[in-house]
Amino acid sequence: MKINIYQKLHKAACEAGGVAKGKKVQGMHFNPLLHDEVQKVAMEALLNNGLYPVCTYENQMTDSFILVTCNMKIHDVEDPKQFVEVSGCSAMGNLDKFGTGNGMSYAKKYAYLNALHLKTGLDLEDDMDDMDEVQVNCWVCNGSIIRLSLIHI
Repeated sequence: MKINIYQKLHKAACEAGGVAKGKKVQGMHFNPLLHDEVQKVAMEALLNNGLYPVCTYENQMTDSFILVTCNMKIHDVEDPKQFVEVSGCSAMGNLDKFGTGNGMSYAKKYAYLNALHLKTGLDLEDDMDDMDEVQVNCWVCNGSIIRLSLIHI
């Protein structure tokens, strides 16, 4: 029996479990959630379930920062017409040569976290005020395609 993309994504989310936080470094008041660790956990779970993510980015520059928005489309490699879209995951970067890349990394990390509902092992010493609120909008299109719109507010 062939499983559909939602069953695959559910299985991937269950298998992924969580992401180990990095160690605190001097000057930080929290344990960081590292992009590479999130990507490693997410990609392993997705690929093991026949799913492949493709990201596109939108940039908005202001006078003091760049806002990068990641729109991730997760495709079923066995049936490429089926996909799940996670859109609107955004992050800010400085206006220097690293700003766009930093924003892209953070935004992609949030897309992975949201797509797979990855546990982050929040610690009591982590500052809860640093967490973003997320508004989730869902649409069903063409019977088998779902669009998740995740908006950081």
